[in-house]
Amino acid sequence: MVPLEERAGYFKRIEESPKLKSFFNMLSITDFDMQNDQGLNESEEIYYGVINSLMNNNKNDFESLYNKKSKSRPTQDSPAPFINDDFLIFCLLVGVIKFSVNSSWLKYIISIRSRNVLTITFENILNDNNFSKSNSPMVVIMFLNLINKNMITDEFADFTFKKISNDNSLFENRSDFHIICSLCAYDLIILLKKIPDNSELESYRVFSKKFQKRTLYLVYIIQFLFYSLLVYLILNLPSYNEEAIALIEKYNYAFTLSGGLGFSLLGNLIPVFKDQCHRIVKRILGYPKELL
Repeated sequence: MVPLEERAGYFKRIEESPKLKSFFNMLSITDFDMQNDQGLNESEEIYYGVINSLMNNNKNDFESLYNKKSKSRPTQDSPAPFINDDFLIFCLLVGVIKFSVNSSWLKYIISIRSRNVLTITFENILNDNNFSKSNSPMVVIMFLNLINKNMITDEFADFTFKKISNDNSLFENRSDFHIICSLCAYDLIILLKKIPDNSELESYRVFSKKFQKRTLYLVYIIQFLFYSLLVYLILNLPSYNEEAIALIEKYNYAFTLSGGLGFSLLGNLIPVFKDQCHRIVKRILGYPKELL
């Protein structure tokens, strides 16, 4: 499990860094304030601009920024610093797939990066090989969340969650990119597991209504049987005093009618009695105690 104390401490680091905060907000799909262009170099301007275009679903802005950056032609022998900027490369990758932009330049840039698990993951995402065992699942699940959340399978979510939970040295990692992807993936998976989609939620609502009605009918049947048995016992007692006989003879029709319909003075005058019976029946049938 992700340690809460270390998590809280790392969030302070995110808040203090505009670059980390912008990336975190994008993964969390949270609004953020666009960085002031003053004092930013070209890669930083493109980085913040790309995030803004992704969050606003603005294809034209993304293409303009991407085309501007793609004029850069670093080589493996003389690489530019931005090629190993995981944050920028990931954002460009999301935009290329999201907006169906030509990916030739980005494929070339990734091919001259240092060979590590992130580079391999970026390559596989570009090649639509999202579930390769060579990938970093935390990066893939955040990519899928931004592109098409429906592609996140339960099996993949469970695998990713276990991998994050078992990473006891997460905050010892020197890669802020890896840490932020892990934290956001962890929170996302919890939400995915807790919140059903609209169709499931509607099914739960329909089931709940039907369950409530059917258990109420069952309560009426139980009342009918109970009061019928009560009336039967009263009418068939072997002996009773003269006052009891007179009372039964006087109200015999009323007793029979109430037994036949399953109603009683107790049921009519004290609704709490029926409600309690309903609660008991629902609990016996497994209805969650918290929803009673």
